[in-house]
Amino acid sequence: MNRWIAQLPNAVTCVRFLVLPALLRHLWKADFRVAEGLLLLAVLSDALDGWLARRLNVASASGAWLDASADKCLLWTVFLLLGVKGWLPFWFLAAVFGRDVLLLGAAVQFMIRRQGLFPELQASRMGKWAIAVQMLLLILLFCIIPLRLSVALQSLVSAVLLLSVLPGYWSVWKYAQAWKATRNAFSG
Repeated sequence: MNRWIAQLPNAVTCVRFLVLPALLRHLWKADFRVAEGLLLLAVLSDALDGWLARRLNVASASGAWLDASADKCLLWTVFLLLGVKGWLPFWFLAAVFGRDVLLLGAAVQFMIRRQGLFPELQASRMGKWAIAVQMLLLILLFCIIPLRLSVALQSLVSAVLLLSVLPGYWSVWKYAQAWKATRNAFSG
């Protein structure tokens, strides 16, 4: 297979990194129409890169790490900007960042114990679902923030925010079970 074709999924992943500065600039200026288009491009790149990797049979551990890094970079910076602008509540930011810090700490501990830099851990379906829900949540937020919602609708948005956090914490539970099983396999 052509070397350039084999790198196509990773190039598509990089679209998320390239779109991010423009997305943040338009969000900062509250230009939600352009921000929505850029976010949709990023979401489509997230769906396309994995599909291409499987279709071309070029899935790799480095590609999976690049994909996860692009997802987190996109979500963290956009959520943080939305929080700074007052469009997301602090508790939501704490829940999202807390989950990721918890996973990062567990992954570092796992790597230290295994003495490996990049353990071959597969993203769980629930972890992928959590990312998808958060990206869809961003699309929803970009549509409703400009509307300056009533208190009743703001309560509904808060409920949606809470529901979007749940798949992420469920994935933490599933990862913890997998890491425990792996630890038991190595120590047994």
